[in-house]
Amino acid sequence: MAAANFTDSLLFHLWQRSGIRFVEDTEPYDRLRYTSHQNVDPREWIERHFDESIYQLEPTSSPTEAIVGERNEGAIKSALDGWRANGSEPGFGNQHFFILAMRLASAGVPEWELITMLRSEAQFANKPAERRQQIRSIIPSLKNYRLLA
Repeated sequence: MAAANFTDSLLFHLWQRSGIRFVEDTEPYDRLRYTSHQNVDPREWIERHFDESIYQLEPTSSPTEAIVGERNEGAIKSALDGWRANGSEPGFGNQHFFILAMRLASAGVPEWELITMLRSEAQFANKPAERRQQIRSIIPSLKNYRLLA
């Protein structure tokens, strides 16, 4: 279902705002059981609940190019400040924690340090134990999105 509604996902909108464009392959839609969510319009929900000024990512020159580069201390501080200001907001911990990880990786934080930082920053979440468990899935996702080497 997530792949069927990729254009309704937070990542799609975040990447799209960063200048990344996607080309839709429409052939698989004929075999999908569901193509929409009946209880909420995801685009409306994202627009209402996502303050993009808090989490700005620098676009890459190419969607397939990793954003791994030199360490940017200012971007790291900005990411941590944004997380600490918004990370405890009920209902958004998963989203905000993932965005924190994306911003830290984009700022040049290596994997080993990113894991350490995320474990430490989990204490500022509304549900710290859930955020610490989330780290296991964040790291492979960042590698898939080419944000970590």
